[in-house]
Amino acid sequence: AAGRGRNDGHLTITHDEWYILEPQVVNATDRNTKVPQALHDELLFVHKPSCLHCVPPREDSQPSLATLVQAQYPTAKPCHRLDYDTSGVVLFGLTRQAHAAISKQFEQRTTSKTYLALIAGHPINDSGTVDCPIGKVQTSEGYHRWACSSSTNSTDNSMPSLIKPRQAVTHWTLRERRPSNISLVELSPQTGRGHQLRLHMKAMGHPILGDSLHAPNKAIATCAPRLCLHAYRLEVDWKGHRIVAESTKPF
Repeated sequence: AAGRGRNDGHLTITHDEWYILEPQVVNATDRNTKVPQALHDELLFVHKPSCLHCVPPREDSQPSLATLVQAQYPTAKPCHRLDYDTSGVVLFGLTRQAHAAISKQFEQRTTSKTYLALIAGHPINDSGTVDCPIGKVQTSEGYHRWACSSSTNSTDNSMPSLIKPRQAVTHWTLRERRPSNISLVELSPQTGRGHQLRLHMKAMGHPILGDSLHAPNKAIATCAPRLCLHAYRLEVDWKGHRIVAESTKPF
């Protein structure tokens, strides 16, 4: 279903419902071709809108992408997840074997994930890599939340020690420098840590717009009606083919 646009000051955000994406085969010349018909019996690529859980939250009756998809495809099971606030491509396995095979690719990091994000400010460079461990810290209220540490702040005594930090790496490329001190970047996570892209952009000094959890101030957290992070492209392997699906960017 096509979404409707909403203009929030200098941002125009497209809102939509979930819908099925048509995957393609990436060949040696990087030109896309149609997938074999048999793939549709095993895999289902879906666009997830922002502000929708991938799977039902615990002890909660809120809707989820999985329950909505399963109403039409009863055997569908998500092979991975996106955060509640993040939109974009989610892949479902329609058979037990297909789900297991794709889930293993995510575990072994042989998939390729590309995100788009609107960030505050204009990076000086056109590309780079953020290598910043991610773990959890305990808040004053006693909760644990995702956080990252880098060599530039690891000696800061005011920052709580990370609990079980793990390596996290994100490659980024500048796509557009926009007016109002906003940039569109392409993000390629090499690891899959909690809130990795949000934390790495914040660590770089360019937080993602609409990030109510990690933005350094209210202006950035509330300048957009949603988190401006979108899982734009996903590539996986299927029976000797490299399969790709893309979701139209909402901003």
